[in-house]
Amino acid sequence: MGIFKWRGRVSKQEFRKQFVEKLQAEAPQLQCTLSDTDELEVTVSGSTAGNQSIVSLHRAYAEFEQDPSQRDDILERFMGLVTRQREELPLDTAHVVPMIKTRGWLNDQYARDANPPVLGSDDAFWVDEYNDELVVVYAEHREGFSYRPRSDFAAAGLSQSDIRARALDNLRSRTPKREFSPVNGAWLLNAEGAFEASLLLDDEVWKTAAVLKDFYQIQPGDNIPPSKPTEVLIGFDAKFLYIAFKATDESDKVRATVAKRDNIFQDDYVGVMLDTFNDKRKAFEVFFNPLGIQGDGIITEGRGEDFSVDILMESKGIVHETGFDVEIAIPFKSLRFEAGKGKLWGAHFFRRIKRFENELDSWMPFSRSIDSNLSQAGHLTGLEGISVERTIELIPSLTFSENGRFVHSFGFGPGTNEAGRIVNEPLRFDAGLTAKFIPSSAVTVDLAINPDFAQVEADQLVVTANQRFPIFFPEKRPFFLEGIDIFRTQIAAVHTRTIVDPDYAAKLTGKVGRNTIGLLLASDNNPGNFSEEDLPTANPRL
Repeated sequence: MGIFKWRGRVSKQEFRKQFVEKLQAEAPQLQCTLSDTDELEVTVSGSTAGNQSIVSLHRAYAEFEQDPSQRDDILERFMGLVTRQREELPLDTAHVVPMIKTRGWLNDQYARDANPPVLGSDDAFWVDEYNDELVVVYAEHREGFSYRPRSDFAAAGLSQSDIRARALDNLRSRTPKREFSPVNGAWLLNAEGAFEASLLLDDEVWKTAAVLKDFYQIQPGDNIPPSKPTEVLIGFDAKFLYIAFKATDESDKVRATVAKRDNIFQDDYVGVMLDTFNDKRKAFEVFFNPLGIQGDGIITEGRGEDFSVDILMESKGIVHETGFDVEIAIPFKSLRFEAGKGKLWGAHFFRRIKRFENELDSWMPFSRSIDSNLSQAGHLTGLEGISVERTIELIPSLTFSENGRFVHSFGFGPGTNEAGRIVNEPLRFDAGLTAKFIPSSAVTVDLAINPDFAQVEADQLVVTANQRFPIFFPEKRPFFLEGIDIFRTQIAAVHTRTIVDPDYAAKLTGKVGRNTIGLLLASDNNPGNFSEEDLPTANPRL
């Protein structure tokens, strides 16, 4: 909202308000109800047809963003969709599409009607059951979405199976072109930016492309068939890597909770390791429980896993009657990698089933005589045409603070009993800046000038019993997390938590060819600035 106002544009709510005002000025007999869950949805009732109409303004607002000067024309065009007589606009089956909605959305639509229709009656929407939480509502998509009653579909001579088939055909014709290319015995799907939940309905998307399957059970079994089948589909476009897991199981036995990030490993989960440099030393790993909640980090051979790293990505999961599905979209700019013609990525795909003795299934077989994960990975290739963005990220900070200290009083004379008072120091003003520059997909430069780390999560309380050994708190500050695995050695030569209050700091991390680069420079105020009263004296008891 703030961005649109800054650019001189109106927000979604303001755009919807303008539409309603214009509509009611032209057709005062119509009644408009604003959706509480969708900023661009309006329910219109009171037409001569006697049926309420749900108007979605998402497409109108997208057109408005492209050319704000056309606002009046856009509003007029979408108003015409509402003000036409229903008798003059019969259902056009070429515009029917399936829409995935929650049951709560469906209940809200019926609750707005003074005489709500009975589910399944002629006046109700035509709805298919999808699962316990979601339904499929069939709508007519012209300039906007119109959710038509069952009677309109019956008048067009459509049965329930006819509606589903026709709607899916229309959906496929409206989705972007999809291309499939063979890669190392599997197929890659070029989705061209299409990552829509409605594609879950389109079985043809999954049928057209071959999938990664025939997993091996590697725990507790030794490369034996898994208890439940798992399938994986991989796709990419210029900006995103898409991964879909299809895990077959009994829905009531799937273990899934609404957990915190990185705390999903008591649930069933699926995941992938991506060795983006194919050096068999380090890989990004991302895991997801059946609800799509993420657990991500970096695995380094010989050092284990580090889940302090958080990768920017999108994931969605759904549990249904035949198991669960998880879809993931990972921006390439969230990864550090080498790609192009002839480049390979190492890849592992996993599935954990907790109730079967903590069973772990893998796409690639594992030899227990080899003490390495990444050297046994499969490979992905054909990752060409990826857009490498030269990103600059600036995070300014502004901090005001005031400190006070207790000053003892030395009373003289009778009746003087003042113990002391609080003396406040002048107001302190601190400005800072943290910057990140990504010149290539393999190299990152981080800069910080008087950074503010106050917004970072606080450390947990630790009780020490032996003060001869230091406490190593985990690193949580974003400036240090980029490429932190480079600085972690067997002898802990670099511990970034010793850098407490830097005046400035610079860090260069990345990989060039077979060489890994890590350079860290900081000028730190640690252990702090002491006032004259705070300086230690010759006698430690004073």
